[in-house]
Amino acid sequence: MIGAEVNYSSMEKICLDLVFTVEKLGHYLMSHQIILISKADPLRYILSKHMLSGKLVKWAMLLAPFDIKFMPQKAV
Repeated sequence: MIGAEVNYSSMEKICLDLVFTVEKLGHYLMSHQIILISKADPLRYILSKHMLSGKLVKWAMLLAPFDIKFMPQKAV
């Protein structure tokens, strides 16, 4: 992370990681379902919010075409 990215909240850092991965490997992921396993579901919270602004809207739009399924870690 560079510049202002260091000051992002932990939820924003997780979103940034997922967006970076999707940007780099998106052509591989288009035909597959993405299962995101995490203890908390910060991405579900961020992506399901109706009142987003700035970078969160941009990230939500980048992640929208992908089939992302959230799974809690304790269910694995």
